[in-house]
Amino acid sequence: MTEGTKLPLKAMKGNEMLEDARDLIARSRNWLEGSTTQIGHLQRVSKNVGQEWYFHQQQNPLSDIFDSKAPLLRESLRGWTLAGGYLEHEAMAHVRPYFIVYRPTQAGWISVEFGEESFYVKWFGLTKARSSIGRSIGKMPGGEDFASLIEQPYTEVLHTRSVRLDHISTVVPREEDGELIPISYKRLMMAGRFPDGSFALIAVVQPDRNVNISGIENIDLDDFPQEVNSTFSTNLAKYEQKK
Repeated sequence: MTEGTKLPLKAMKGNEMLEDARDLIARSRNWLEGSTTQIGHLQRVSKNVGQEWYFHQQQNPLSDIFDSKAPLLRESLRGWTLAGGYLEHEAMAHVRPYFIVYRPTQAGWISVEFGEESFYVKWFGLTKARSSIGRSIGKMPGGEDFASLIEQPYTEVLHTRSVRLDHISTVVPREEDGELIPISYKRLMMAGRFPDGSFALIAVVQPDRNVNISGIENIDLDDFPQEVNSTFSTNLAKYEQKK
């Protein structure tokens, strides 16, 4: 190996180490601030900004979806398994309208598809959803270190090519500069594939007042907008186990 080839290899290694170092520093700062911890070896994230905005997220065992009354998440998982992750496979056709699909880029995660029955469309409307295609995931309050922490599940699914379940409680406006509305939901993230085999991150969101986040009480959703709830019922499921 000549001297001319050593430098580029070192530079490439340095870039890899730089990314890891930044991630380690961000995690350390969040840990010192109490924004992240582990509950039963699963990640818990929590942040409050002022008196109004908060975000609480806790990773949960995947088996939680099999104990839920709502069939959407487990039906999506079963379809994903049969499809080998391929978005265009017929095994996922009946749940795909509930998907939000992202692609990793050098500029970060961008949205490429919002199913018409997805929580994003029901919450923000089809016009905003279609206008958001190709845009990077919006940054939340809390600073760059916390933003890095919030994107960690996406990166985990990308690197492990697996699945992850998180329970989330936060506040989200339904329109620009609108009132912050409390919402809690369960989010299943799965490593998918576009037709050419490239990576697609599939997210399925199920609004649910009963979420398992240590130290956080379930919110009262009695006044929650009914139109944003999932319409996926057991009779739409192809793979639901018959009792």
